[in-house]
This record gives sequence, structure tokens and C-alpha cells, in this order.
Amino acid sequence: MKNNFKYFAFISYSRKNEKEAIWLQKKLESYRLPAVLQKQYEGLPKKLHIFRDKTDICAGDTVENALSRELQDSKNLIVLCSPDSAKSEYVNYEIQSFLSLGRSTENIFPLIIAGSPSAESEQCCFSPQLKNLNLNAADVIADGKKNAFVRLLASLLGIKYDDLKRREHIRTVRRNAVSISAATVFAVFLCAFLWYITPHTRYYGDYITRWGIPEGIEETRLTSDDIKHLPEHYRIVYKCGRPIKLVHENSHLVPIAESTKYEHQNRPQQAEFYYKHSFSPFIDIQNWQLERVVCIINPNRSDSLHNHTMQIVYENGESKNTVFASFYYGADTQIPKTLSNDILSYQNIYYSDYENLLESILYDNAESSPEYKMLFDNSNICKHKIIYDENSGFDIETIFYSQNKQITADKNGIYGYKRSYTSNGLLEKESYSI
Repeated sequence: MKNNFKYFAFISYSRKNEKEAIWLQKKLESYRLPAVLQKQYEGLPKKLHIFRDKTDICAGDTVENALSRELQDSKNLIVLCSPDSAKSEYVNYEIQSFLSLGRSTENIFPLIIAGSPSAESEQCCFSPQLKNLNLNAADVIADGKKNAFVRLLASLLGIKYDDLKRREHIRTVRRNAVSISAATVFAVFLCAFLWYITPHTRYYGDYITRWGIPEGIEETRLTSDDIKHLPEHYRIVYKCGRPIKLVHENSHLVPIAESTKYEHQNRPQQAEFYYKHSFSPFIDIQNWQLERVVCIINPNRSDSLHNHTMQIVYENGESKNTVFASFYYGADTQIPKTLSNDILSYQNIYYSDYENLLESILYDNAESSPEYKMLFDNSNICKHKIIYDENSGFDIETIFYSQNKQITADKNGIYGYKRSYTSNGLLEKESYSI
């Protein structure tokens, strides 16, 4: 009798039970015996090679020849027992052929998947040859699929059923623990991710700008109760850790114009911020790179008729700490916007432009107004060159440029200004370049 077999087991089954045969073959071939049992039971195979005729018979070979050869190369015979296999001539033939090779009945392992083992039953699941052998069978119907598989495997390997079942239970508990841990980690990650991408709102009494992006000063962070007792505050909306919107509001959460105490700080009534790349949490603030800002400006008037939208588009300058900011009418257009020709006349140079001046004239109906006179003061200021401090990110110098990036000045000869800040980022000093 052969001692070295090509297959650990041959599965005999009816074609009507092919689904169960495929399941059993995959289950056996993918099974890995616990290390503890491998030490306890010597000589056990690390991997089980299983023959199932439909997948393993070569083309051009006769079924009888192939089955005879593969049966001879198989150490054990597993019979899937069902009323269909009991009527199958091939299943009966395979059992007879296996025994004719001189194999012991101890190498035949029935697995009941349907029907009854009783010979008197109309749903008898044993073939004629199997009835005569009087073998114990693993029973999927009586024990359940999992326990029946463990019982079959224990019989095949010559292992005590209780030993294998206990180890399988420990393995299942560990797998469940790993699954629960993985699910917990995933749930925490998912919650953190959803929190990360969900917009969050914070309120501040003041804010600073670094690299062109607003940041709340933690010392002036306000509670919802604080804002009810203050005439004005700033609302900054964050998404993925970055400011995406800023609004200057009153205690009723209504957007209002800037007051004169923030002279020349270019603070809009409202602004939305867009970035050049995705919202990665691993990118430093210095590399956020604003793509554009859409500002809503109110030229120090209480009525909403004079609100208008201005777009600021950023482009990189000659160095990392330099950008050019271009100004345009509207939120989506690319029509250049000309800024005030007299920056000393307004608390915010964003507020003065030809469009607004013309609106002011029509609104006030006063051709002798300062706005009317300024309408005819030609201004070439269409861009700002902004230089940031490489360490703090604060804008330390602004230079006025024309549309073709040539330095230009307002009617007073002012072509820019320089700034210095306190340690927490508040504007400390501003000087004009003339």
C-alpha cells in the first residue's frame, strides 16, 4: 500500500450536491491547524490537498481511468451523503473502487448533508455500498455545519474532537476580538474623519491673518453667550482644520461693515476662502496656498443696496513668501477691479472702486461729492504684491502694482505700506511707502 499520497482526501459526491462539495474542498484546503495541536499530534500535514473530480480531472481522460488513478493517489475518501448521492452510481462505484485498492474502512469518512442515515427511511442518504460498512458519520443536520466540519476534520486527522473543538473556539474568540477591535478602530477613524470634514464654527473678538489666511486668536475666542453682549465679533467657519468662511457680525449674527479701528487691514464684511490643493491634515499652514478669496464688501453704509462682491485671486510671486493679489468685479468674473486712488480717504482700500463710486453718486445725487471727484482720479492699482514674514506668516509689506505688475502709486504718491505686529499677531505699527 502507498505511504506517500498525492491527495489527503478524495471527495465523492452527487453532481446535485456540487455546491456543498466546493464549499468542503475550499474549507479543507484553506484550513490551518493550530500550532498547539501540531506540537501535540506529530506527523500532521500543514496543508490538506483535496481531490474533487470536476476540477481536477484532465481533459481527454476517461472518467473511470481518472477516478481510479486519483482514488489510488488519495489517502482518504470523504463521501457527501444525501438522498441524491445514495442514488448515484458514481458515488457507489468510487466507494467500491477505493475499497478494492485494499484501503481500510477507517479511511472512509461520511458527511451527511441531507436526508437520514437510516436504511429504512425514504430519504436515506447512504449509498448501497456505504450501508454495509456501518460507519459513524459527521452530520450537518444534527450538529450544524460548523460542528460537523470540526468532527469530520478531527476524524480525518486522528485528533480528539474535544481538543480540536476547544482550539477552534479559542481561535474564534480571538478572531472575534480582532474583528471587534478592528471595527472599533474603524468606527473611531470614521467618526474622526466625519468630524474632520464637517464644518465647525468659532467666534472671536479679533483675528489675525497669516499667509493670507485668517486665524482666530485664542485669547479672544468667544462663547455663544459672549457674542450676545458684544456689538461685534468675527465668525470663522473651519473645514478640515482650515478657515473656509469669515463673517463680521453683530450680536444678532447679522453681517455688518468694519469699523474704523481696523484701518487699512483689508478686512471684508464676509469672505470665503478656496485653496489650491486638497484639505490634507498633513500639510503645514505655510503650504496651504490660497487660490482665491471671494469677499462681500459694504462701504461703511448701513443699507444693503451698496453691498457688492469682489474676488481676490492669488498667484505665486518670485519667492515662497511673496504673492500677487489681483482684484476683480463679482464672484465669478475676471474683469479687473481698480482700487481707490486715495487710500488715506477710506478705512479699507478694498471699499473704494469705480463701481462703488458710481453707485454712490447715483445714490446721493450729488455731483459735487468727493466720490464724484475721485471718479475722475485715474488709479492704476489693480494688484497687491504681498510679502510675508517667513517665520510668522504675517504680511509685513504690501506694494501696489498695475495690471502688468509694475509698481504704481495713488494720487498721494503712496505705493504701499509696511506693518509690524505684537507677539500675538495684532497690528502694532503701520507706515506708508512714498
